[in-house]
Amino acid sequence: MASRASGEVSRGIVARAYVSISRIALIVVLSLLLLVACRRDEVEPSMPAVEFGVKLGCIEHDSVVVEVSYDSDAECSWYGFVTTDLTTPAADLVNEELSSGRVSVLQSANGYIITIGGLEHDTQYRYVVAGVTKRGRVYGVPAEVRFRTERVDEYGMKCNGEWKLSYMSSEWIDGTKVENVLEMVNRDRKFYSIAIIADNQYNINSLRAEAEALRSDIAAYVEAYNAQYSPAIKFEDMLYRYSSMLPIEVDMPGRYRAVAFGFDAKGTITGDYAVSSSFLIREQAASEAYEAWLGDWRVVGANGAEYSVMLEARMANRSFLLKGWEALPFDIVVEYDAASDALTIASQCVAEGYDLGAGYGKADIYLVGGDKEGYYDATAGDYYIAASVAGDSGAMLVGYGADIEGYPAFEQMFFMADIAGKWYAFSDEADIPSLPAELRSE
Repeated sequence: MASRASGEVSRGIVARAYVSISRIALIVVLSLLLLVACRRDEVEPSMPAVEFGVKLGCIEHDSVVVEVSYDSDAECSWYGFVTTDLTTPAADLVNEELSSGRVSVLQSANGYIITIGGLEHDTQYRYVVAGVTKRGRVYGVPAEVRFRTERVDEYGMKCNGEWKLSYMSSEWIDGTKVENVLEMVNRDRKFYSIAIIADNQYNINSLRAEAEALRSDIAAYVEAYNAQYSPAIKFEDMLYRYSSMLPIEVDMPGRYRAVAFGFDAKGTITGDYAVSSSFLIREQAASEAYEAWLGDWRVVGANGAEYSVMLEARMANRSFLLKGWEALPFDIVVEYDAASDALTIASQCVAEGYDLGAGYGKADIYLVGGDKEGYYDATAGDYYIAASVAGDSGAMLVGYGADIEGYPAFEQMFFMADIAGKWYAFSDEADIPSLPAELRSE
């Protein structure tokens, strides 16, 4: 009896001991699992509340360049993709990409520039970027940008992915703050020049014509310069080749684009181009010095001839309109240099197809400069005629370039009409104020 009881007790103790050991083992296993889970969380820490951004670069008919950035100093992994789905929310598209298994390579660089090829021409796309951890967790604020690929260009123009052209409203250059600056990044060091085009006139199919016009302007300038000065310059001397910060000036406020066009050293168009985003040039507040020029003036020439004229504001701190010269209804654009508080007047076309009435018909009207040899044609390119300087009794208007060897010694400026290749003046020489002339405020 005692032995059986002892045996039963013994078996009961063994059974209870087995249960206790099993519970201990289970607790150990659970503890290990928790430990592993904790370690996995430590491997993938919580990501910052980061916001992503996307900027468009070069858009071609079959590719686009985008730049991805984020507002965190920490390294953030992200994934970007292009889609023709223009309606589904970006967050839903990101989840679709993750569930599809297409997410294989993540990026982490800030300011990363990538070229996406294989696109269809003249097609609307959107590029979406979102923060994605290595384990597929989405974080941060996603970003997207929409674009349309260009039509197939029939004129041999190709967006150069090694160039990047950007506008900055102001920038410090050589210790001086300069307004309206272009930054050109040129990684392949090919020759280029830059044109400023009104935003509403920019068209991919007009780029070849714009490049031709720029080439003609440069060639005309080189020819005119070499006819007057030495040593001679070449076409390539008028081109840029490296990354540059370039201040720009435009005639009027408004929206513009800058376009860099590629040329070889002899002036042949290479077809390379880069275009900036649309940018807005704002008019500055007029300075007191600028406003002091506004109003009525009497121009008294060295020959005794006089004109009553008016200076009106055109673009604050940059230019004026001169009205009343030769008592004709043509406005002259006068450039203003704020640094020196000085005026300069260049040759210019003041009217196209102006109707002169019976016997003459329509003509293009130009402001030209004249010296002892005669007048200088302005159809091949503009040239400076006159400039203001401070005189003993006030401002004076003098011939431009008096201190430049070989420059024409301009004595007068006057309007001429180009009628079918024949040139006609409106006024007698004796009636036009000669230079130097006094500028008397009225």
